[in-house]
Amino acid sequence: MFGGDRIRPLTYEDKIHTIFFTTFILKFLISMEVAMSSKKPLLVTLAVTALCAIGSLCIANQSTSRAEQLYWEAVELHGKGKLAEALAKMKSAVNFASTNKSFRDYRKELEAAVAVSTFDCHALTAPPEAEKSVDELAKYLTKPAKNDREKVRLIFRWITDRISYDTKSFFSDTPTETGAEGVLRTRISVCEGYANLFDALCTAVGVYEVKISGYAKGFGYRSGDKFGEDTDHSWNAVKLDGQWLMIDATWGAGYTDGETKTFEKKLKEFYYLTPPEILLFSHLPKDPQYQFVKTPITKEQFEQWPEVNYTLFTVGFKQEAIRAVLDKQMANSGFLEVIDRPAVRTKVLEAPLTSTLHADKKVVIRIEAPGAIIVKAISNKDYKDPIEMELKKFGVYEATLMPKKGELLISGKLPGKGENFWTILRYKVE
Repeated sequence: MFGGDRIRPLTYEDKIHTIFFTTFILKFLISMEVAMSSKKPLLVTLAVTALCAIGSLCIANQSTSRAEQLYWEAVELHGKGKLAEALAKMKSAVNFASTNKSFRDYRKELEAAVAVSTFDCHALTAPPEAEKSVDELAKYLTKPAKNDREKVRLIFRWITDRISYDTKSFFSDTPTETGAEGVLRTRISVCEGYANLFDALCTAVGVYEVKISGYAKGFGYRSGDKFGEDTDHSWNAVKLDGQWLMIDATWGAGYTDGETKTFEKKLKEFYYLTPPEILLFSHLPKDPQYQFVKTPITKEQFEQWPEVNYTLFTVGFKQEAIRAVLDKQMANSGFLEVIDRPAVRTKVLEAPLTSTLHADKKVVIRIEAPGAIIVKAISNKDYKDPIEMELKKFGVYEATLMPKKGELLISGKLPGKGENFWTILRYKVE
């Protein structure tokens, strides 16, 4: 309703005021009726019209409130990975508020996610007898694939689900199996093994692909670190519909916990079919031709750049904007910290890119966070007196701030998470 914008629910006071106003109008009409000796049908018609208007307003408000409740439930289910249930909730929400574009877009997003998840099931349910050799596995995985893109998807999902990172080998600097058949047998390896297995499976089914060796700003990296002559990472690139796209099955499979020194499985879609110009911020091929960009960068440039976390791209920052900041050397202190909270569905519409802000200098923050019920800005050291960001329309929050020294946190209250506020963006203020 009203262009899909969120409608503030009627409060008890709103309803009382509406009743009083309607009563006043009716009394006025009755007075006019008596004074002018008008016909009664006119009065009845006006009274019925007024009551119908009130009823319609209440029904519309109830429909909107119900739609929003269904939306919050869908967001919570989505965060738990229950895609089909989340989609069912959103279909109902759209039925209640068919003009809300945010709801319709989220329904489409969930429909696409459910379709991909259903397709992935073929790879994730591969039987043991199909996993005895690279050729047998490649044949099984790509059986339902209609094109190279679908073949690549099924291969990527099997590897990221079945192969674990060998943290014991990594931390003890001891050899581990990296050959494709060996990795298939042991189900554990390091980046070289992930890339070799991906390469072998693609080759077996005729996908145009290359394995890349180079340098990566991965586990343990700190901005300013230098790289030696020896490469420290391996990944892949595939050519689909005439375009080169990057795949890092190692980083896509999960992450290494530095405290426990264990590998945690967590699918990261960002590292599947990543545009070369974006992966270049964290992955530098030793051979410049495999950068697949118009103007390759040097190793020295790569070392000078501060770390660019993938979450900057997931919340909507463009690589052109990030590159411009790097080229002007405006990010010596790094970029803002974005906390990866998929349930919030954050998109940054306007905000500084750099990690450090100046105290008492005006800054505008405008974000889309349809997964949050309320968004607040906390701008002091003791976290007192947070500023509630203004809700411009459904899911879009804005605030003009004069941050104090310490930190500036943009935090949201999430459905099903109690009264706590969860940080979305973090800045240092000096």
